[in-house]
Amino acid sequence: MITIQQLCDAEGAARYFSELDDYYREGGAAPAELVGCGATRLGLAGAFDKTRATAFAAALRGEVAGQRIGNPARHRAGYDLTFSAPKSFSVAALVAGDDRLAAAHDRAARAALAHIEAHALVTRQRGADGKGYEWRQVEGITGVFRHTTNRRVEPDLHSHIVIANAGYDQTTGRWASIDGKELFAAQREAGTLYMAELARGAREAGHEIDWTINAQGHPSFEIRDVPPELSLAFSTRTQAIEAELARRGLTRETASPDAKQAATLATRDKKLVGVDRAALVESWRALAREHGYDLDKRHGALIGNDQRLAASDDAVKRAIEHLSERDARFSRRDLEHECRIYAQGHASDADLAAAIDRAQRRGDLIQRPSWGRTAGGQRGHRSGFTTAEGVKTERALLETAGKLERANGARLIDPTGKAPLSDRVTARAIERAIAARESQNGRPMTDEQRAATAAILCSDSRLQVLGGHAGTAKTTSCLAAVADQARANGATVRAMAPTSSAASTLGEALGSRGETVASVLHEQAKPARPDARELWIVDESGMMSARDTKDLLQRAERTGATVILSGDTKQIGSVGAGAAYSQLSASVRPEHKHQLTQIVRQKNETLRGAVYDALSGRVREALQKADTLEIRTRDAQITAAAERYQQAQAAGKSALVVTLSRADRADVNKEIHDQRVAAGQVRDEREVQILDSKQWTAAQRSDAARYQTGDVIVWGAAHRRGPDRGEQTTVVESRDGLVTIQREDGSRWTFNPRNMSRFDVFDARALAVGRGDSIVTRSAMHNADGERLANGTRLEVTAVRGDRMTVRDEKGHQHTLDTHRGLHVDHGYAMTADQAQGKTADESIGVIRAGQENLAELARLYVIISRARERGVVITDDAQKLAAVLERNTGQCKQALETAADRDPPLPGALAQWLAEREAEREERLPGLPPMMAEPTDPGVVAAIERDREQLGLDAPDPDRDLDDQDLEQDLDFDGPEMG
Repeated sequence: MITIQQLCDAEGAARYFSELDDYYREGGAAPAELVGCGATRLGLAGAFDKTRATAFAAALRGEVAGQRIGNPARHRAGYDLTFSAPKSFSVAALVAGDDRLAAAHDRAARAALAHIEAHALVTRQRGADGKGYEWRQVEGITGVFRHTTNRRVEPDLHSHIVIANAGYDQTTGRWASIDGKELFAAQREAGTLYMAELARGAREAGHEIDWTINAQGHPSFEIRDVPPELSLAFSTRTQAIEAELARRGLTRETASPDAKQAATLATRDKKLVGVDRAALVESWRALAREHGYDLDKRHGALIGNDQRLAASDDAVKRAIEHLSERDARFSRRDLEHECRIYAQGHASDADLAAAIDRAQRRGDLIQRPSWGRTAGGQRGHRSGFTTAEGVKTERALLETAGKLERANGARLIDPTGKAPLSDRVTARAIERAIAARESQNGRPMTDEQRAATAAILCSDSRLQVLGGHAGTAKTTSCLAAVADQARANGATVRAMAPTSSAASTLGEALGSRGETVASVLHEQAKPARPDARELWIVDESGMMSARDTKDLLQRAERTGATVILSGDTKQIGSVGAGAAYSQLSASVRPEHKHQLTQIVRQKNETLRGAVYDALSGRVREALQKADTLEIRTRDAQITAAAERYQQAQAAGKSALVVTLSRADRADVNKEIHDQRVAAGQVRDEREVQILDSKQWTAAQRSDAARYQTGDVIVWGAAHRRGPDRGEQTTVVESRDGLVTIQREDGSRWTFNPRNMSRFDVFDARALAVGRGDSIVTRSAMHNADGERLANGTRLEVTAVRGDRMTVRDEKGHQHTLDTHRGLHVDHGYAMTADQAQGKTADESIGVIRAGQENLAELARLYVIISRARERGVVITDDAQKLAAVLERNTGQCKQALETAADRDPPLPGALAQWLAEREAEREERLPGLPPMMAEPTDPGVVAAIERDREQLGLDAPDPDRDLDDQDLEQDLDFDGPEMG
């Protein structure tokens, strides 16, 4: 695994790593080197000696080549990246004395360091105009210290890679501090690369391994020959840390990086010096023999060229399947990262790169710039891909949409479905339809609502797109009026949405039974009937993937249905790949596209203004108009959100807490539950077992390495001699690509997940519930009487007794749930922004932090604020930093088909400058990334261009920059995850 620790005390850090004591140098047995391009530039690269130790200590203090970096009082010494081998690997390398494994560890750590040097060693400097910042790559000075014991002198092969907070900037010729945020951002990739290379070294040394992926998605492995009991006997340091976490009510999975660090420090033993190395190793070997470990067994290489070729092609195939299920485009770095996980050490990075090239030549991968995170958390174009399948899907989508548009169907205003009506009759019919809906709603329609309703009713096209900002009442005004009129004229109206809750809401508004798009697509296809008239109204269409939208339109074409797609391009897009609704909104004819912009949900102008600001990307103004609370710590944010919820409920107002992550949702739910218990609003509390979907892609479900003991698998189909449909089974073992489960009758069944489908995998956990609690279904489930409860059904707990829980739904119907099986429910007080889309409450309370770079998107802020009728509350740690994150991260989905931006993407600094010079010479500008025709000769420019080519989006600065504009001291305000 990899951990990163910031070194703040320069003098302490210098002594910590440079002194030649027994622990850190182990009597000269542990290699120590000074590496990095910066060290090479200074002529200091090589094995540590007194000169290099002195120079490295100075670099940690911020003194390099006669230059002082930053303010001595604030300067951070650097960063300690610790790469630790799995315990069984350490035992095989150090106890059994397999030197090939120690060498493999060194190669793996250096490969991870090379990745960090290529992608994460950057400096942040003021922009050329004196405003904002830009990031560029620097050359680092790094000390590598390999150790073989922990503080309890147990075998523990690990390397400290200590990166001094000093990097050489080729552009300015100066040394500057490093932006540590990028090290944390690259931590996951570096850890996976280290583990993949380590596994490859083990396989090449002839060791069989068991590759696993933990709950956070981080890979690891153990060497199979090493008895688990022996590994445990050599892990008393780990056990002490886990015991300390348990004392604090935490585990490695639930503890934050700070909590883990505190537990580590609390259990740290004093360093032992003067240990007899030979005696120590002999004591290790004696213990190993007691556990039956064969110390003298030797192994031959397990990996041949043919195996590497097959493994690399298979890894690329599975990685593409995984990424393309959720994203129409993905970066090359993301693809390489996933390939390492699926390769499981059977192939090197070079093998995987060659396999990616083969996939391109076959046409499986198509180069497309991928828009995503670049240095400093900015957003920009990166080298990336889409898939041939994705392009095919989107082309079929647009082709089918065009056919529906051109297909003349009966106008919805026409009761006969045969002959056109006169303008006067049509106008009267439209007015009656609008008046009827206005009477039912108790309010008049706006001019744009009336216009959209009339246009849809009069159109004979079989495809209409209705767009509208959140709160424009497009469902209760336009769609409801259209549905009423269509039904009155003999058409069958079907209400559909991507989620059960949205489908239920739409069905209630239209007076129809709400259906999920998935259920419609799984119906047996029916042939078109000339006399049949069907109107399909699909709400929240922006949440549909390109594939589902294509399949739905193709089914509508075959059955002769008319389709209205309703949505909002500014809200959160599909979890699946593609941006179908946005594509269709841009491609349909103007007369078939209708837009509502007048928001009517918010009851005060200030809140409505915040929604409009969020729509327009004016984030700072939106946060100022909303009730924005700055609360520094996460725990305090969770408590504040729960208190605001309780206050709103006490005032008789409906409230909705919206979070970005599932972890935040769970903690807010628990806090509200606990506050309600303390207030006497929830009584007779008991624990029940619930199931949380892991939300794996199909490729992840096919990977046996991901399955852990205790995982619950729920089967969607019956299998011969295996589980029945709906049966809940528990994973008891995963090995050699096979998963063994225990069925409800106690029998065991082994299967290969690569050959199976129609099942889902869940985490099982305990949930405290009591009378008066609000819960919600997280998946479709059945009550004790076999009645189906749709996903998203809100329930109130009325009693929990024995193995039964009685609940009441929003319509007042009573249901009994069987609690001896895992329930697909959770507390219903908070929801993620994706789940909240389509909901409305008097008060919305959003929890959104600036450090949540991967989740904090403008679309999610828009959803949070626009849910509220009366009050929108945003709880954050730092409003200014949050605004900066949201301004550069809109959250809009990507499409596979080429766009104008792809043909002429924004290019990085050096490359853009070179192109501009070619244009000035009136040479034709080539699309995209051009070949280097008139190569520049300046070495610095060549190097900068090559870096730009390699990673689009990392802007090179103006080489004529005044050195006084440099920001020599970086701020680290990003809490990176610990790689475990």
